[in-house]
Amino acid sequence: MDALAGGAAARFRVVASDGVNIGDDESAPVTVPDKLPTPVIASPADASDVAPGDLLVLEGFAADLEDGTLPDVALSWASDRQGALGAGSTLPVSGLLPGEHTITLTAVDSAGQPASASVKIYVGARTFLPVTQR
Repeated sequence: MDALAGGAAARFRVVASDGVNIGDDESAPVTVPDKLPTPVIASPADASDVAPGDLLVLEGFAADLEDGTLPDVALSWASDRQGALGAGSTLPVSGLLPGEHTITLTAVDSAGQPASASVKIYVGARTFLPVTQR
């Protein structure tokens, strides 16, 4: 029942045919639990590098079996290093602190159920030291 939208009075209809005769019946009302929304981060890609001071455009969306595509007000962005960044499906961000950030998109459906998706980005130039042997 993971692919079914939630509801308090769902019914199942069974239709059977032997090629000539057709029969059908309907179940009594059953409760199908509401499903969590599914947020997706389209940009930036996981493990992206961002130069300090560059504009980073966060893009994402969320769908919910009961609500369909969630509106911008249901989407919020955050960094594990800097806290809340803003809301909406597209959010331009600049001024992120240097270092690694986990960027999280949280979607909340009309039933108040939250779900999140995250990517890691690195702000700054990574330093790679050469390996030396004696």
